[in-house]
Parts: sequence; C-alpha cells; structure tokens
Amino acid sequence: MSKIRLWDKLGFRGKVLFAMSAVVISILFIIAGFSYNYSKNLFEKQIEEELGLENEVVAQEIYTLLNSKRGIAEQLGELEDVVGFLESPVQRESVKSSTNYNKINQLMTRVQESTDGLGFVWIALLEPNFLIADHGYVTDDAYDIQKRPWTAKAGASKGLSFSDLYIDYASQKLTVSVIKPIENNGERLGYFGLDMHLDTIPQLIAPYE
Repeated sequence: MSKIRLWDKLGFRGKVLFAMSAVVISILFIIAGFSYNYSKNLFEKQIEEELGLENEVVAQEIYTLLNSKRGIAEQLGELEDVVGFLESPVQRESVKSSTNYNKINQLMTRVQESTDGLGFVWIALLEPNFLIADHGYVTDDAYDIQKRPWTAKAGASKGLSFSDLYIDYASQKLTVSVIKPIENNGERLGYFGLDMHLDTIPQLIAPYE
C-alpha cells in the first residue's frame, strides 16, 4: 500500500522522471557489461599477441643457437670414420664390439662435452634401425627410426635440416635437432644429429615455468 501511495503522490512529472531514471540505469548496466566484456576480450587478445611475440623470439633464439651448431654437424657427418661405420654390417646387439665403434663413441662424447648447449650427439643407422649416441648410449629394441618425429623432415631433406620441436626418445625432454644425412654413392645410410634440449636454455624457458 505504501508503494502505491508513494507512486500516486509523485504526480505526472515525477512519474516521468522516475521512468526515465529506470531506463537510464538499465542502459548504464548494459553499457557497463559491454565495456567489461570488450575490455576483457581486448586484454585477452593483447596477452595472446604478447605470448605469440615471445614465442617467436624464443623460436628465433633457438634457431640462432642451432644454426651455430650446423658447422659441427656438417663436418662430423662427412668424416670417413663416420661414413665407414654406417657402411659396415653392424647390428644393435653387437655394435659396441664392432670396428670403429670406440672411435666413433669417443668422438661423439668429446663433441658433446666440449660444446655448450648440446644434448645428445648421435648417429642413426637406417638399415639396422637403431641409434647410438655419446657416452655409449644405444637405443633398445623398441626404437624405430621411421616412427621418430624428426624422420619425415630429415628424410625429405637433401642436406642439413633442423627438426621441429619433439620429445627425445632417451631423455623424454623437449628437443630440437640439427640433422645431417649420411650418404655414399647416392645411398642414404643414416643421419648424424646434434640435439639441443630446451632445459639447457634456462634464460629462454624461465618465463614459462
């Protein structure tokens, strides 16, 4: 009853002002909601753009570091000992007793220990389908070169290539590789690779931890 009496006492002008105030308040709420959503979307877009730029910077720095390692891969992948090792009839089970294995392993280990930022230094043998790496590492019988994420890109390349980011088989770390195909008389025997794990570049990945 009190609300009805108050409405009757307002008069015509008061009722018009009251109705206009209700409309204005509603419009203000709509504008506020729209402004919040617009600002939120704008902020989210800005964050996405900033992250995209940061990712591009990270990718560029990784590429620069990898590019500095390409000379090592080029030189080692063309060594007679390396080519000769891939040409020899080695098998995974007996590779460590094969001719030149110790020399190759020492070479890879020396390069890995003396080069900043390197993960594994490795040789993948296509026909026997296994991989050896520095410090005497040999893949197990579950390893399949053709199923590795880097193989398609390296296989399609006539020369040295950089892999996309992938999970390394042995370390299970995010990895990018410089890969040099090893050939003799036009026959592809395997690949020489240098890995760089992302956790060896703390200054790049720190913002994302």
